[in-house]
Amino acid sequence: MKSGNHHYIINISSFVLLAVIFLSMRNNGNSNSEKYISIEKLTQSGLLKTEVKGLGGHQENCIEFSLKNLTNDSLFVLVEPGRRLTADDSVYQDIFIVKKNLIALSPLESKTVSGYGFCCQSHDHSPAKDSKFSLGYMAPKDWIKLATVIDENKFPVGAIQSAVWTVSNNHPLSSIYDENMESISLLRKTVAEIKGIEIPWYSLTFVKDTARLFSGKPERVYGDLDYYINSNSSITINIRDKKGILVKTLVKDDSKGPGKYQYKLNLFVKGWPKGEYTVYVFQDFSNLNMKKTFVL
Repeated sequence: MKSGNHHYIINISSFVLLAVIFLSMRNNGNSNSEKYISIEKLTQSGLLKTEVKGLGGHQENCIEFSLKNLTNDSLFVLVEPGRRLTADDSVYQDIFIVKKNLIALSPLESKTVSGYGFCCQSHDHSPAKDSKFSLGYMAPKDWIKLATVIDENKFPVGAIQSAVWTVSNNHPLSSIYDENMESISLLRKTVAEIKGIEIPWYSLTFVKDTARLFSGKPERVYGDLDYYINSNSSITINIRDKKGILVKTLVKDDSKGPGKYQYKLNLFVKGWPKGEYTVYVFQDFSNLNMKKTFVL
């Protein structure tokens, strides 16, 4: 008798859950995104059958969702920005979804759609084609904040991947780079807010490694050095390590008149030891005009 009552309670609970989901869909109308319900909730409730697999890449539309509506009513499926899909094989990276996907399914309809996401474990391998994933979970709120900004704006692909790794794997904020730095200013600002740090004046690019997605070895440093001189001067710009040892001279004895100037740093640093380096601008050989530090 007790066992029968137990099953009765479970069935009632399941019925109530399904009723709440369907009522939510009907009450939210047909013209706005509020009627869409989390893919995880629909799958767990038994209304939706879901399979997730990789398409053989680690960026952009690199994930495929195979969906089947198991009901005699329409389903409205939401794949949320901020969802972390978990790779079944731990050798592959998990995928962090950064673009919202709204999928409408007719009664009993099957549909295959792609998901827009990026790898979020830089030390692992890029997922192979047909590698399997679970629906995973919604990432922490800071991750969701990043995904929301990416979802609502258009940023270069490489900068998005660097931003994801900066949050997920603690890569330096300076690794978020694009030739058009203005195009990623909001992205860098968002990540800086998430991590509670200042936006660096410089950016880094890294050596390409065919064996893994991220080498961790800096290749170039980019940045703008703005300075002002108030009289005719000879300008020297050089770089020194943390011990003050001269590493490289960028400009030597360049005569300039009074005014504002900008030196665009584009420095090849492949093979340099890790650590702090400082760029110095000197007037007339020994008078320090300004200095800025970068970290490899």
